[in-house]
Amino acid sequence: MYKILVIDDEKSIVKGLVTMLENREELELQVYSAYTVSEGLRIAKEVKLDILCTDINMPIMDGFEFSQTVKGYWKECKIIYLTGYDTFDYIYRAVNEYAGKYMLKNEEEDKFIQVINECIQEIERTHQIRATEGKMLQMTNENKTYEKCQLMTEFLGHQNSNERLEILKMIYDAGPIQIEEDFYIAIGKVLGERCSSQKRKMILQTITQVKQQYSYFYEVDEIKLYSNTYLIVVQPKEKVEEQQVLLGNMLEEIQTQLMALSEEKISFIYSNHQVQWEQLKDQIKLYTTLLDINLSKYVPILIDVETLIEGNKLKDSNHEHYVLQIDKMLIEKRFLDLKEIFESLYISIKNTYELSLIDTQMYYKCLEKVASYIEKEINYLELPEDLQRGYYHLRYLTGVDEIHQFLVLLLKSLGEDQALSKVTEEDMIIKKIEDYILNSVTGEISLNTLAKLVYFNPSYLSRFYKSVTGRNLSQFIKEAKLMKAKELLRKSDKKIGDISKMLGYESVGYFTVFFKKCVGLTPTEYRNYK
Repeated sequence: MYKILVIDDEKSIVKGLVTMLENREELELQVYSAYTVSEGLRIAKEVKLDILCTDINMPIMDGFEFSQTVKGYWKECKIIYLTGYDTFDYIYRAVNEYAGKYMLKNEEEDKFIQVINECIQEIERTHQIRATEGKMLQMTNENKTYEKCQLMTEFLGHQNSNERLEILKMIYDAGPIQIEEDFYIAIGKVLGERCSSQKRKMILQTITQVKQQYSYFYEVDEIKLYSNTYLIVVQPKEKVEEQQVLLGNMLEEIQTQLMALSEEKISFIYSNHQVQWEQLKDQIKLYTTLLDINLSKYVPILIDVETLIEGNKLKDSNHEHYVLQIDKMLIEKRFLDLKEIFESLYISIKNTYELSLIDTQMYYKCLEKVASYIEKEINYLELPEDLQRGYYHLRYLTGVDEIHQFLVLLLKSLGEDQALSKVTEEDMIIKKIEDYILNSVTGEISLNTLAKLVYFNPSYLSRFYKSVTGRNLSQFIKEAKLMKAKELLRKSDKKIGDISKMLGYESVGYFTVFFKKCVGLTPTEYRNYK
């Protein structure tokens, strides 16, 4: 999904172009809009822009100057200049001086879409060239990369603070990261089986390619930690108000390009605030633990650490990750995985005297969650007869041994039933997204909001939804709005203008056109017809 900014001081022009682009779902564009230069610059500093569509005649800064400022941030951004004047001077400057494309504001829609498609094709060709360049660069840096990985392993194993500092100085001796200054970090983990050498090279090439695109804002360094796990250290060059937003966008770009180039999937957790080198070891440990707990085997997540900790209500306990796993597995109905967790805790209780009290408390804490779930979600009459008796006596069982025996049998039974029902993780994610849309249809529903709901990057969410359901996410949102519009027209006395506004339409006229196209009647005709 490519990101485009439309900027013009004429609001009607911007709204018209945005509506047109959002309705052309085949383009897979994420559309941003601005009416002023200051607003446009703010967006350009927070979002990696692929295409800029700018008016030429604007107050404060004309379109040519504005485009060059944006190009300073995003060198590969494609520019389309808009104007109402078909003069040689404008055309010459747009095409020759500023290396952009030129469009009249009254141009037909098909012509505009053609120019957008040309920009997208140029971007894709650039990505292919960058991938080749990345391969060449990676070949020359292979020895250095291996050496840094070895040093980082040594850094993570050392307890002595002074020795760790010396190792870190060796890692970043030649730059680009200055360990005296604070930095952000991200931990990425590749989904699937252990990476081959070729796959690891592809991942590092993709990170190298993307970090070059963000070079105006960041110094970036990447190191393979172990297995399929990568550490990315990011140091800001310029103070930007929403640094973590921009960092999230960079990681999203890595995910998107990696999937496009090699169909590899990688999950990321990243920091909201900058950290110091003394915190690095503990932060890496925290992030890798959280990533292991929340990692799906099939779909890549992208989330900042504060959101994840807040969502999971993480506490200061070495064993609290069991509770987080229980929550996640209950939601996903992974009963056989739950069984393994309880068996692990049970073995720890029986075999480790020093930790037996802690582990027993944790066992009962996890059991509380499962018991609560069983009471709410399981109809005990549908269980096998021997489990029905155990279920009935569960509240009277006090010994760990008899509780565990019943629990293992119950989870095994539920897991086997779940396998037969073939409810997939993908189905559960789709249900979560669609339920949210149906319940929030009168509020603002954005791709970013939906992506945060399931910890996806927005580009991947669009592709994921279409691959599972066979249709675009925006189509489901339109259908949800249509259903709500029909309900409000039938069951309420609200004015049509109020209904239009509730559902987020720009005007009553646009709502009327949309409704008639779908239903064959205007909202007024539909209300009277009922």
